[in-house]
Amino acid sequence: MFTWGTTRDGDLGGRMPFWYGYFVREQIRHERRHNAAAQALLHKRSGMARTQIAKTMGRSVESVKELLQDAVFYEAPEDHPERLALARRCITLRNTHLNKEAVMKELQVTRGKALRAFRDAAFLESQRH
Repeated sequence: MFTWGTTRDGDLGGRMPFWYGYFVREQIRHERRHNAAAQALLHKRSGMARTQIAKTMGRSVESVKELLQDAVFYEAPEDHPERLALARRCITLRNTHLNKEAVMKELQVTRGKALRAFRDAAFLESQRH
C-alpha cells in the first residue's frame, strides 16, 4: 500500500520533496549523454567512420553526428562561441523562471538548436558544481 506523504510518515520536513526524483533523473540523463558523446569521440579518433560508430553504439548515424558535435563542444566550449553564447543565454532565461517553451521561444532559434542549448546549459551548469 502506497502511503508516502501520509500522516503515518511523521514529520515530512526532513524528507526529499516529491520532485527531487525528476532532478536526479535529469542529471543521470545528462551524464549518460556526456558519456556517450565521449565514447563516440574516442571511436572517431581511433579511425572509425560514423557508420561504424553508429553500429557499434547501437545508434543512428544522425545521433552519432550529434554526439560527436556535443563531445567536441564539451571538450572546449570556448572554441564554439556561438553555441556557448546560446547555452549561456538559455541559462539566463531559465533563471528568470520561464517555462521551457517560453525559453525556447525567447532563444529565437530552431527547436533543435533550442533543445541543444538546454543540453549545453545543463552541461555548463554541471561543470560549475
